[in-house]
Amino acid sequence: VGGVLLGLDLGTAAIVSELARTVLAAAFVAPLFWWRDTEAPPAVRRWMKELRPQIPGCLLSLVLPGLLALGRLGGPVSEGLWGWVLGLSLVGCPIMGATLFGGEFEHRTMAGLLSQPQPRFVIYRQKLAILSVLLLFTTLNAVLLLMVAPGWTWDFESCLWVLAVVGGVFFTTPLYTLLTRSALAGAIFTAAV
Repeated sequence: VGGVLLGLDLGTAAIVSELARTVLAAAFVAPLFWWRDTEAPPAVRRWMKELRPQIPGCLLSLVLPGLLALGRLGGPVSEGLWGWVLGLSLVGCPIMGATLFGGEFEHRTMAGLLSQPQPRFVIYRQKLAILSVLLLFTTLNAVLLLMVAPGWTWDFESCLWVLAVVGGVFFTTPLYTLLTRSALAGAIFTAAV
């Protein structure tokens, strides 16, 4: 999609970017509705249980920036708005990382989680797999938004900033949340770092 967007004029690139982000959102939402109406296997129910607390941060990272960028299809959007679009896209990342384990502490279910007949590494890996998929969606959304932003050029530094934020969230927010036993503190410490 990136190669296609770079070769198109700005209006067509914005439409292609919107379509790509719509497909990303549909790929995320459709399985949730499908398994909600049918009887899901136990493994799928466990994944959906882990995914449910991540939805607010994911919506903040995917939907709100997409709605702000929709104005690009109707006409020019001010340069300041694009900073908000990218900022909101990356603000949801620490929220997703913090709610990974923060919900277990807030609802006092950490003891029940650790007493399951599964190794702790399997539980940790399952939670991080959910986070990595959501962060991948967020990264793709941020890159697609950047490609249609006015004045943005495809350079290594811009991509490095997006990857640094997403990578920092993936590696530090769950750790800070576990150390402080608070989702809010985990997100704040990640933002401070």
